Amino acid sequence: MRSPEPSRVNYPVLLCVVAVHVALFAWALQPPRAHETVPSRRAAATTASAPAPSAASTPPRAGDEEDDAANDAPDDDPRRAFTPQQWRRNHAAAAQAQDRRRYGV
Repeated sequence: MRSPEPSRVNYPVLLCVVAVHVALFAWALQPPRAHETVPSRRAAATTASAPAPSAASTPPRAGDEEDDAANDAPDDDPRRAFTPQQWRRNHAAAAQAQDRRRYGV
């Protein structure tokens, strides 16, 4: 009885499969790009200097009930320390600082 001929390794196919896996892992492990996480300075400047829309011109949104509850709070309430616009600017600045520390952006 003859033994079957041993199968040989198809090195070009093996090399292609390994290369695709390495490329996928490298793509998955790369940090996010700066333009995807940090808003541009021009956009931040225009939103900071843009006038706020009047309450009469904008329809109420979902979640405005919490804002109304904060407006009914007494004057010594710590929630009155910042306006919503100031809070959003502070939050964006803190997020940018955190990204700079993490990713060196």
